[in-house]
Amino acid sequence: GGDEEGEAQDEGEGGLFKGLVFFISRECSRGLFEIMIRAQGGTVGWEGFGTPFEETDERITHQLVDRDSQRHQFLAREYVQPQWVADCLNSSLLLPVLPYRPGVAPPAHISPFVDDEEEGYVPDQRKFILELQQQAKGHAGAFDEQEGAENGAEDKEEEDKSEEGDDEDEEEDDEEEEKFAAELEAEKGAKEEAAEGV
Repeated sequence: GGDEEGEAQDEGEGGLFKGLVFFISRECSRGLFEIMIRAQGGTVGWEGFGTPFEETDERITHQLVDRDSQRHQFLAREYVQPQWVADCLNSSLLLPVLPYRPGVAPPAHISPFVDDEEEGYVPDQRKFILELQQQAKGHAGAFDEQEGAENGAEDKEEEDKSEEGDDEDEEEDDEEEEKFAAELEAEKGAKEEAAEGV
């Protein structure tokens, strides 16, 4: 009915998944991921009875799948393993989708409840997420809106003062981006070679 459709639409006014439209394939745990996505402002559909939209809907931005291959793929959407949703929530970031594509072993799950320093070991995936979180600081949506409005003039003054050091930071960021891109290409090449060898 009409009430069911309304319940499946955007729940929050904001959230990590605001503006994103998800479709949950039948092999994924709908209940859990529907709650996670809707709690963060995303819109959700699924295979089966009561879905507010079908798999063919062109608004879908992300499709959760837990199979290595799909019978049909839509080019305008991202296909991700369900772990991507959980990892995005745990890191409070929209993580890159490439490491979570179907048929690929996803990155190690990083628990938000473990104190790595206390454990004496910081996993590589945690280091990567911390780096992304650091880069996200100061970007749109990365701060409290009311605080941002109150401090807007102060931020402008600080920005003017810090422009001198920005060139060095930009060079470091460019080097890190090039390194990350090279790692991704090497990983892609290795997987393509492994696929050809099968």
